[in-house]
Amino acid sequence: MIKDFDTPIWIPWSLPLIETTFIERPNRYIIHCRKEGSEDILRVHLPDPGRLNELLYPGVKVYLHHIQKEGRKTEYSAERGCSKSVARNMPFLYKPIIISLFL
Repeated sequence: MIKDFDTPIWIPWSLPLIETTFIERPNRYIIHCRKEGSEDILRVHLPDPGRLNELLYPGVKVYLHHIQKEGRKTEYSAERGCSKSVARNMPFLYKPIIISLFL
């Protein structure tokens, strides 16, 4: 049973990620984030429709990757969230697996 929330979990990722700060979540699949060093607000696809209360709260770091694909509604997709309450550097799609490590 792991209880040390300061222990980083390493999950490799090959895409270049953009560091942003979470602002709000208007619906299950969209979040709004602010790019570091900018006042621009980005509309981002969130692949996990779950509640994610432990990961998504104002001010938390969210890492995105840019996707240029015709017909896509958003240019960015959320890949990782950093939260001290659960784990650091946690991919949204791996949430159930990693959270089970802390139960």
